[in-house]
Amino acid sequence: MSCVVLQELLVRIPRSEYKEKCDEFNNKFESGLAHVPDSKDWILVGRCLNQLLQDTRRGKLSKDGVNLLVRDALIARGAIVLGATLVTFNMRDFEKIKRVFRTLKLQSPDEFFELRGR
Repeated sequence: MSCVVLQELLVRIPRSEYKEKCDEFNNKFESGLAHVPDSKDWILVGRCLNQLLQDTRRGKLSKDGVNLLVRDALIARGAIVLGATLVTFNMRDFEKIKRVFRTLKLQSPDEFFELRGR
């Protein structure tokens, strides 16, 4: 789990659940199952987004479009660092990021749960 995901969750949950979610994240972090971006991650995400901004072969993204991908790129970087598969309904944006972060393992929830059910 990425702390970016935690931040996104905290925006949407009742305040009474904050402590539980934060404790859960901290336990995962201490167990090596959660990621907090460091300076290397921010630099690599910056390079990724720069490449997407400059990529004219696939239809150039606007600066606003790239800025909307910042959190997703940090989440993707966290999945790579953890060696995890990123499961998301937002395949469109993460497919863009995967053009640069080629080692990203990405699946839709349908794919992920279908594979797990076998």
